Amino acid sequence: MSFCTYLASDALLAESGLLWRLSRGAEDIYTDKRFTAQIDPGLTELSAVLDYIQKQVKTSGELEIWHIWQGIESTPLIRSRRISVEALTVEDLLKLQREDVFAGATRFDIPIQYRIVVTK
Repeated sequence: MSFCTYLASDALLAESGLLWRLSRGAEDIYTDKRFTAQIDPGLTELSAVLDYIQKQVKTSGELEIWHIWQGIESTPLIRSRRISVEALTVEDLLKLQREDVFAGATRFDIPIQYRIVVTK
């Protein structure tokens, strides 16, 4: 079990050194999007992630960024917000990665998943 940050999209996510595990869905992410990929957890250059997201949204129209606790067995609570791709900043990505998935949870086995829906 660990903290993970994922991208989810209905459009195929472009190959990148920023991403791990490109797949057609991830069991711990409660998204309707067809494609998911984990952002490399060792990545410290979030401006590169922002650039990647901006390019992806131009082709897909919408992309979700998830910060989750991977390996849960219960359906999590989901906190979500929408933001335009022009308004999304590195600070938004930093804040998302720092969210404590257990703070505010009603039970330890039901963490909170945080999602930012990025739109054109």
